[in-house]
Amino acid sequence: MSNTTAGEKFEEAQHKTHEIFLSVIGKIGLFSAGIISLSITFVGYLTSNGKVDFSIKFLHVPIYMYLFTSWIILVVALIFSLAYQWFEGKYMYSSYLLNWTKQEKVYVEKIPSFSKKNKLNYKIRNRLKKITFISFALGLVFLIIFAISSTYQLLELCKNGT
Repeated sequence: MSNTTAGEKFEEAQHKTHEIFLSVIGKIGLFSAGIISLSITFVGYLTSNGKVDFSIKFLHVPIYMYLFTSWIILVVALIFSLAYQWFEGKYMYSSYLLNWTKQEKVYVEKIPSFSKKNKLNYKIRNRLKKITFISFALGLVFLIIFAISSTYQLLELCKNGT
């Protein structure tokens, strides 16, 4: 039988969840960069054909606008995922330092400012997290609209034999 308390099990589960979440945020940045590079390759393939018209419209907007919009949004997701990881490091360091000073009963003159900075880092970190997830999802939606529209046009060209 294990001697671990419920509090220790909770902290362990929370730590594992935190590590997984950090990994997901890092992968979103990686996937954003990969999606941009693959879509550039796809556009290169479509333009090498010379017959695909990127000015056709889907919902009254030219399909190239969906592509550029997705690239911009995915770059935002990439930048914000990196910023999240940076603020996460600052937040974890501040939290560790505050806990250490409380446990060791060490008086540090800057504790109030550390506490304020830690709260600010926490707020910024949570906003970055939300923006990263939303921008990644939106970037994918716009890229899928572009890919379906341009692929459909390419299939129509192949079917007509031109």
